[in-house]
Amino acid sequence: PHFGLPGLMSIVRGVLDYSRQHLDPNARIFINVRDFHVAMVKMPEKCIAFVKAVAELDPAVRPMGLLTEEPMGCFFPDEVSGWIALFRRTMDNAGWTSNGVDTGLLLIHVHKQWGYGDMTQLECLLTGADGIWCSVCEEGSGLGHACSTVTIANLARLGNQNVHNDFNTQAIGTAAREVTRLTTNQKTDPRQIVYGSRAIEIAFDFGNIGNGVASAVETGYGGEAEFDLAK
Repeated sequence: PHFGLPGLMSIVRGVLDYSRQHLDPNARIFINVRDFHVAMVKMPEKCIAFVKAVAELDPAVRPMGLLTEEPMGCFFPDEVSGWIALFRRTMDNAGWTSNGVDTGLLLIHVHKQWGYGDMTQLECLLTGADGIWCSVCEEGSGLGHACSTVTIANLARLGNQNVHNDFNTQAIGTAAREVTRLTTNQKTDPRQIVYGSRAIEIAFDFGNIGNGVASAVETGYGGEAEFDLAK
């Protein structure tokens, strides 16, 4: 039905009120703008108007943040990250700034399809997303999704100190392989990036690239990365 923005916001407020009255008064609520990629192509003004309307809700009513999703994996990283930047700017301009904990949060979830997933996820973190919502491994509907293990490993590789301090990088590869086994009843594909068995080959092979020295490959980003996925 076409009930316009006022009607949509009436429904949103009703759901938020119901959740706090009948589920938990301290419920940690997100709104999932699940089809935002299609909306930003076909009707961006309406999509941004909705984000602005949510941002302008009374803080006592407003959710803690927005979830966004690129479920088709077909848009380029700069497209999706540009939309995320616009979401972030709209939220900030309406006074719904992120404190990184429980208000003004903006998260992204990206599916795999055409090979853009991991880069899209990183670009969105660069342009305004607070975080990602995903599994520790890539298993999921369709061809899977950009997972936390690969993203955390890339951030650590690039020198992000937050992931060094907040995550046990030695354990995430093991966790990803175990969740893959529990989900699929199969071992992780050897060619899986970061946590597949062949992901360690650069440590022992590729003698024609930088004389086989891992630090020679990493020096483009300020020297050898100081993190460990070996456990």
